[in-house]
Amino acid sequence: MSTEVGELTLSAEWTAWVTENALNGASPQELIKGLVEEGLTPDFAEREVVGLITSAPFQAAQQWRREALRLRQSNNLRAALYWGHAPTEIERRAGLSLEELRWRYLSASQPVILTDVVNDWSALERWSDEGLKERIGHLTVTCCRGRALDPRPSYDIKRFFHDVQMSELIDLIANTERSNDVYLVGNNQLLQREGAEVLLNDLNDKINTYLEGGVRAERASFWFGPAGTLTELHHDPVSVLYAQVRGYKRFRLVSPLNRETLLKAKGTYSNVELECVAQEMGGHHYELTLAPGELLLLPAGWWHEVYALTQSVSLGMTNLKGANAFGWYKPGSI
Repeated sequence: MSTEVGELTLSAEWTAWVTENALNGASPQELIKGLVEEGLTPDFAEREVVGLITSAPFQAAQQWRREALRLRQSNNLRAALYWGHAPTEIERRAGLSLEELRWRYLSASQPVILTDVVNDWSALERWSDEGLKERIGHLTVTCCRGRALDPRPSYDIKRFFHDVQMSELIDLIANTERSNDVYLVGNNQLLQREGAEVLLNDLNDKINTYLEGGVRAERASFWFGPAGTLTELHHDPVSVLYAQVRGYKRFRLVSPLNRETLLKAKGTYSNVELECVAQEMGGHHYELTLAPGELLLLPAGWWHEVYALTQSVSLGMTNLKGANAFGWYKPGSI
């Protein structure tokens, strides 16, 4: 047993051992016995154990632990109830009013695909390689290069920022068969660059039903890359409408209620293995393919991994009408 010089006290390691086991429900007698077996006298062991478990810091820790356990039980119950009534796959809907979108899907925290909102955008034809070159090919944009060198490039995306002329980027992507190396990611602020606003003319007014002030450049993100680009499993503290303009993307979705994903959260990302999550959730692990002309509603907090099956162009919008941002939701910072 290691002790400090002067009046004998428990070492930091053994103090941590007593604290952890006491918080986990071990009785004072069990703790004292354990210390005595390590060579301490019964009187000394009793004094240290009693002093620790009656201290103000330990009492506070015990109170927080109870609160954490209650919240865990509540989360487990909500998850069980949710998955007991959740649809087996993400619905595809048409004709949704704003009211139904909010109460049936946003309020219930359930993703849905809208099939009749962006399906007639002229962008579906005009945002071809040739069309983008003709209209914004002269602009300098900030893309990512060198992502393939890192298994988790999105964790510190700015390391890969690289300025390039849009026409050069279009050619580079066109000549890339399948790779996660080059990608024009959503925080490139392309639509806020002078001259890029012309792209917004290729969107119809139907989507304005759901957006505050319509499609706004500062609340919209433009994604462009080859097949093979991957955005690792993460969540957003704001609900998103994600429009697929060109190509196909695979989404793998996990509910905010999933305990394993929360426990392995780091910032807005999670290192959880999705195959394990799917098993733990009893087969309710959602996977979908978003096709051109489809619009995915992704409620705030939903974990999602996004993989491009083909070369693709996508547009994300975050200014949904009504309460939409939940900046306090940061499980990965706890």
